[in-house]
Amino acid sequence: MAEFFKNALLRSALLAGLPLSMMSAPVVAQTSIGDQAKASQSPAKVIVLDASGSMWGKIDGKAKIQIARDVVSDLLGQLDPSSSLGLVAYGHRVKGDCNDIETLVSPAPGSLDAVRGAVRSISPKGKTPLSAAVKEAARQLRHTEEAATVILVSDGKETCNLDPCAVASQLEADGVNFTAHVVGFDVAAPEDIAQLQCMADQTGGRYLSASNAQELAGALEEVSQIDEIAPSDDDFAPPEPSEPSGLPEPAKAFFEDHFDAPDLAAHWKVLQDAPILRKLTDSNLILAAVSEHHWFEEDKALNRMLLEQDLPSGDFDLSIDFTLKAQTGRDEPLIGLYSDQNNQVTASLLFERTGCGLRPVVMLTNLSGPKDGKPQRVEFRKDVFEAIDMRGFCDRGATHPAEIVEAIAQGGQTSLTLQKRGRDYSARLDTLIPAYKDKPEERVSISTEPVTLLRAPATLQVMSAQRAPSEGESILFVDRVHIRDQF
Repeated sequence: MAEFFKNALLRSALLAGLPLSMMSAPVVAQTSIGDQAKASQSPAKVIVLDASGSMWGKIDGKAKIQIARDVVSDLLGQLDPSSSLGLVAYGHRVKGDCNDIETLVSPAPGSLDAVRGAVRSISPKGKTPLSAAVKEAARQLRHTEEAATVILVSDGKETCNLDPCAVASQLEADGVNFTAHVVGFDVAAPEDIAQLQCMADQTGGRYLSASNAQELAGALEEVSQIDEIAPSDDDFAPPEPSEPSGLPEPAKAFFEDHFDAPDLAAHWKVLQDAPILRKLTDSNLILAAVSEHHWFEEDKALNRMLLEQDLPSGDFDLSIDFTLKAQTGRDEPLIGLYSDQNNQVTASLLFERTGCGLRPVVMLTNLSGPKDGKPQRVEFRKDVFEAIDMRGFCDRGATHPAEIVEAIAQGGQTSLTLQKRGRDYSARLDTLIPAYKDKPEERVSISTEPVTLLRAPATLQVMSAQRAPSEGESILFVDRVHIRDQF
């Protein structure tokens, strides 16, 4: 919690409505030039590359190891030459040996050429001791002393004696800020995917699947950019009042709250209440999210707002109208149903940092399981840029249009909904996409695939969340929460 309270003075000014400039001098005075330079640098990373015998398998007539060599080499050409990157390989020297793990390049600034040469020399032979290899990469990064990011590329599950979930959990517990991103390359078996995804989930990382060279390149580019996020100095003042939103109005709303009273209404209960990160104005509710203290899957997540009111007995829409300062690359406003941290179904809008800039993704997440155990997780994603037929924009070397991202986040035209129809639950985003190039202005409704539930939690929740530990704060302005039960 030390990091959480370090910026308490700044947050107090924010939620009291003071201009950021009034606080900037004292804050800067406490930060040395060296500290500022360190904060702006990319954290060191290590790539852990599968060199087991199965990497000689072919995709489109080309060996997977050759695809990996080419993709990694191309990726290195896109990185800052001063980046601190290391390389660990396993299964590349001896057949059938679970100890065949080698640090080919130790993480150090300016190491990209060494990594490129080492990747070219790898020849697959052996087993898949991926858990021990990730442990070795974490050791190289001194994960118990510094923030550490490992990027694992594997074409299959662990074939030695360690449990990837348990190893990841221990690395997360021991580390200062340890993250493992995992790319499953040509992995199809559900049990293999689940094992690899567990390693990412346990450390707050991302799991991405890749079935060919293009998808592997996209996945590696994405995870390599996730931590390239510097703290933002943007003014956190609420956006200027906009024209009437044009969002769909509920017919005879079952419930709604515009947060226009001086105090939070009695029907709201706040778990892990942190008043310093919550404020009511005359027009909305402001919720600030800070790093891991707002990961919605944690029982200690701050300012989880629960509605103490029964929900409709039949079909319904749970909706939040909002604007957002999306500035960390992990910002995630959400609305959903909650019982405990291991039993919830949520609709969220993740503003995800990628190599093409911020990318909004509609998320549906269902967690179910014993309160003190590990929950089962089902997640559906819908990329907004794919939904509006701009999926190839990044492929052409351009960044996602910032004005579209800004319109979705701050245009005052966005509503996020958890939709229940029978036993099916889905996430839906309603927003206004501004005119861009040859595309006219368009109001869109984008929904995920549904998840079917026999039983679901019965308490509405609202949060300003962050997907994983990050630098900076997410500022959510909630204009209205409403429940619709007539269609």
